Amino acid sequence: MGEPFRVTDTTTKRGFRTFEFEDYYGCPCRLQESSLATEAALWLGVDREAMHLNEERVRWLVRVLSAWLEAGELPEAVEAKEGDG
Repeated sequence: MGEPFRVTDTTTKRGFRTFEFEDYYGCPCRLQESSLATEAALWLGVDREAMHLNEERVRWLVRVLSAWLEAGELPEAVEAKEGDG
């Protein structure tokens, strides 16, 4: 198993909260609030390889990850549904 899971909570110069952590193999990762002006969004990923996720995508991702946590495997086709956005 990897190193103990640690998270650093910081704030960018522009005031956006960022959580920095390492993945299972020690690769630096981050979850950061986005400055997107048109809707709430997050950055999730590693450095310049981050995904820009709005609320609809985060809701879908939470459903898929929750199913994985319960079953230990990814569920079959999980479509976006009403309420995700």
